[in-house]
Amino acid sequence: LVLSFLLELFFSLLLVLIELSCRLRKTDRFDPV
Repeated sequence: LVLSFLLELFFSLLLVLIELSCRLRKTDRFDPV
């Protein structure tokens, strides 16, 4: 049970990191200022 929980947590963090990286790339490309 602990292993599955850690796997879910790891994947959720990975998805968050990917989303953050995508946002950073978008902000770098399209400068709203």
